[in-house]
Amino acid sequence: MIVKRFVGRDAREALALAKLELGEDAIVISSGTARQTWWRFWETGYQVLVAVDDQRPPAPAEAAATAAPVVSPPAPAGPPPPAEAPPLPWDEMLRLLRGLDGRLAGLEGQPRGARGEGYRLLRARGLEEDWARTLAAVLPEDRELAPGVVRRQLEQELARRLGPPQLLPAQGPVVAVFVGPTGAGKTTTIAKLAAYFRLTQQKEVLLVTADTFRAGATEQLKTFGSLLAVPVEVVMRPQELAARLAQGVPEVVLVDTAGHSPRHAMHMAETRAWLEAARPTHLLLTVPATMRSEEVVAAGRAFTGGRPAAVVLTKVDEAASLGAALGGVLELGWPLAYLTDGQQVPEDIEAALADTVAGRLFAEEGESRHDG
Repeated sequence: MIVKRFVGRDAREALALAKLELGEDAIVISSGTARQTWWRFWETGYQVLVAVDDQRPPAPAEAAATAAPVVSPPAPAGPPPPAEAPPLPWDEMLRLLRGLDGRLAGLEGQPRGARGEGYRLLRARGLEEDWARTLAAVLPEDRELAPGVVRRQLEQELARRLGPPQLLPAQGPVVAVFVGPTGAGKTTTIAKLAAYFRLTQQKEVLLVTADTFRAGATEQLKTFGSLLAVPVEVVMRPQELAARLAQGVPEVVLVDTAGHSPRHAMHMAETRAWLEAARPTHLLLTVPATMRSEEVVAAGRAFTGGRPAAVVLTKVDEAASLGAALGGVLELGWPLAYLTDGQQVPEDIEAALADTVAGRLFAEEGESRHDG
């Protein structure tokens, strides 16, 4: 069997080159975009891997020798020669070659050395390929490094890119609006922050809920308000929210909005109407840490309507890894604000310090999530 790869400017040219050299019986094993091109680098190439059976009809001399075999003297007695393994069938050979070509294609272009080790570590932690390559680029590709060194350099690079958390300031006035998908934990997060500002900072706090869609949402926030001795107001329309804020408000106003699917255009328009009415000093996208990267990005773009926001990652304790959600945060280019990892108010919330977040991402199984 003869196996060979041919490259051309397009599929027609690559196949023509293959047929010209190997004949019409050549079988295509795989094809696709060329990974190495020999023409101008801005053009796209095409490649095919082809195979052909190299068994040909015997030549005339060979046929004559077969017709009149030469009788040789008997060989001396001895152990019989080992039997040769029968050749693989043609179909089986093609199947193995296709699998091998696929595995080689997957290896081509991957980082090597310490950079490759970092890339694989980031991919194992849930980072998408693009961000795994970007973060791993701080590592050398021409030599290996100890695993601990690789991890520390990746933590430092991730912390650098995340930057300092964008927290709600202790000095008001603060009008913070929380947006995000259904079940993200906005109401509980608001209760934790209300407890912090009321009990720790001794601030006057007002809770406002525009979430009249979810059953029990208003009652839940009123219960938290009663426990904290914080007033809770329910608004039914954006105009009501704008009128209430125009009357003068306490130092800290925390606004809860209804959760919806970011793919629902009408509900996203309603959310943007609430933002127009509130004119928040701070906008916080609240998403669970269990979300995939592309879901975080989609939620961010849909709920904020192009406004800059900070990100609250909730349910950190339920996420197998923070990598996927952090990839979405990096893609959005927004700062983190807080992490929440439980239902206890106000204990289960903390500032999303970059070093802490990076340490959690690379924490080994069994390590405490709070070890940093």
